[in-house]
Amino acid sequence: MILIQTIIFGLTLIAIIWYAELTRRINREIKRQADTALLSHQSYKLSVAAEWLLKLDNQFEQLYGARCNAVSSLRHSRDISPAYARLWNFFETLGLLLRLGILDRGMLNVVFGYWIQGYWEASEQFIIRSREREESLWSNFEYLYSELQQTRPRMTPDQLNSFLQSEEAWTDSQIQAEVMRNT
Repeated sequence: MILIQTIIFGLTLIAIIWYAELTRRINREIKRQADTALLSHQSYKLSVAAEWLLKLDNQFEQLYGARCNAVSSLRHSRDISPAYARLWNFFETLGLLLRLGILDRGMLNVVFGYWIQGYWEASEQFIIRSREREESLWSNFEYLYSELQQTRPRMTPDQLNSFLQSEEAWTDSQIQAEVMRNT
């Protein structure tokens, strides 16, 4: 009787060890598949973000008319006109996409950081005054600027003036090129 109990105990112990090993292997495979899925998701998200950035960069290039109006008004301290609010709305959209986690702060900083900083710092007072009428106006643009500001010092007045001059020269060249294409 003791021999039978010992054999049963030994077989039970072998079954438990076998089951533990099987469970360990299954868990290892599940973890491997989860890690693969996570890497695949991250790669996909990066690919989508890169595609978005390329499209947004192209759209930003097409805003030369709004950029020209904005630079002209900012250099001459005129109020913001609804005619070129499209430019601020573009940055508002970037801020929303950043807030939702669709775009990465680092990628935005590399592609648009110079313009985000320049346009925000040049127009900050205009936007604050505009908020007297609508409190949340361009709040995602401000969020975008504040997120990128963590890695950049504020522009000096000379740097800001240089930014506006270079934007004015670029937009003028784009307008001249458009006129040449249409003639």
